[in-house]
Amino acid sequence: MDILRISYKSTNYYFIKSSKYEDSFLAFDTGWPGTYREYKGLLKERGFRVDNIKWMIVSHFHIDHAGLSGMLLNKGVEFIVLKNQIESISEMEDLIKRKSMDYEKIDINRIKVLEVESSRKWLDSIGILGEVLITNCHTEDSISLVLDNGIAFIGDLPPEKNIIEGEIKCKKAWELLRNKKVKFIKPAHGKEFKLIQINRKKSRFFE
Repeated sequence: MDILRISYKSTNYYFIKSSKYEDSFLAFDTGWPGTYREYKGLLKERGFRVDNIKWMIVSHFHIDHAGLSGMLLNKGVEFIVLKNQIESISEMEDLIKRKSMDYEKIDINRIKVLEVESSRKWLDSIGILGEVLITNCHTEDSISLVLDNGIAFIGDLPPEKNIIEGEIKCKKAWELLRNKKVKFIKPAHGKEFKLIQINRKKSRFFE
């Protein structure tokens, strides 16, 4: 499976190629508000265009992860929003408005709302084997995309070694990923790293 990555302002954006539709990609996270020109240029450097992006999902609605979603939606990219994320759209847009940032609003009437339990069926329909998981540690609307080949796109889920005592949601998120046999982590910030399974209760990280 082809996976591409671009990075801008310390944030990584990933593109997973469909096995059913030629030269078609699912984008996981989009760019900062007002950075479409930079986003398009980075895609061009990797040898493809915005037109190749047919679908998009965001890990959560913070401006560095979902800021270009409205513009991409207006350019014909299908926007899949998990049910637990809907309320966070207006929160992000209120922040963008207060900051007076260049931004195209997300047309709620044009998004595709998906239950997490239906994610595998939908992903299979576009030629990607995997599922979406709720990993609401960083924010309540945070999700991860886990592929059947063991690769996980986790957004801002903090590494397990950085979780402090009492962060139950964070611990449960990593336990869920381990239960799904994840082997390789692609975070929104920092380097990609392997998740080595030690046993059912512990794991180690290697960059």
